[in-house]
Amino acid sequence: MSFTQFANLSLATLWSATLVILLIVFAWITSPDLVNKVDQYFRHIYLYDQVDRYHLILEKYEQTNDHAEITTDLINLLVDLEEIQKVDELESTKRTAFAQLTRALLRQGQFTLAIQWVDQWLVFDPKDIEALLARARILYLDPTTRADGEHQLDLIKTQFPDSLPVANGRALTFASLGELGRAFLEFAPFTPDSDHPLVTKIGETILTIDHKYEVGDPETTIATIHLSGASLALHVNLTPTDVQPVYSAKGLEPTEYGFRKKIGTVSSLNLISADKNFDMNIIIRAAPPEALEKITAPQFQNLVLDQLRQMGELTAIAQYEAYIEAI
Repeated sequence: MSFTQFANLSLATLWSATLVILLIVFAWITSPDLVNKVDQYFRHIYLYDQVDRYHLILEKYEQTNDHAEITTDLINLLVDLEEIQKVDELESTKRTAFAQLTRALLRQGQFTLAIQWVDQWLVFDPKDIEALLARARILYLDPTTRADGEHQLDLIKTQFPDSLPVANGRALTFASLGELGRAFLEFAPFTPDSDHPLVTKIGETILTIDHKYEVGDPETTIATIHLSGASLALHVNLTPTDVQPVYSAKGLEPTEYGFRKKIGTVSSLNLISADKNFDMNIIIRAAPPEALEKITAPQFQNLVLDQLRQMGELTAIAQYEAYIEAI
């Protein structure tokens, strides 16, 4: 190609790019609705389809309980999300996909493969506490690396002594091997009657959201929660109380008082419509993690108490009994 041809080609490319930019600016000024629709179209392809895909994988797993199938589906999803970075809008979906994949592999006893994927998770974010906990848990549950796993669990607790997600990760690890008394000791500082300082107590308010709705308002995102390591209760209060709103909830379970977000989920609550105007107040509180709910279930209570007695944990016994009575 001659210099003249190259110069003409470069000039044509520059004019084409300029024309495209001018058209975009013109459309943005004269047809903001069109620009918004185009933006939503590409966001749907790039963002929402992947989030919906993740939720469909979990929904299918809840119906089939097929560990091998969810493992394959999550690996395929993570391969497709390989280029997603920590600042990307799909970051939370990628994190929770890593977490769910790790759990699925552990249920199948595939310790080596689980370590490989949690290491990929740590490449994505070397400081992710959930990933560090997952790695320590895998090492602890593998009989050949248990001592290393316990050491890693202790290091994490030393670094984050007042973290409920860390306590849950440690408790879940111990409970997996039947060490229920030891699991409760992790939660003892977080029970409402504990005098342990500087920790979030179960039932404590994390966030309060106020929203006013008028009939005809467009669908609105009320709450988006990215704390995948937290178990949260969303208490929804309406004024007047007889209003009947319609919600779209992802990653949330309906409850008698509102919604519940479990550990390892990305959640959002959208308000679609209602039959009258109303004021909404949502109180988001720290909810009991699933591990605590399991070890306080009636069928495990005697075992927990027996193990605590063998450990000489009299204060923990009193806390356990008080917590059971309160719930």
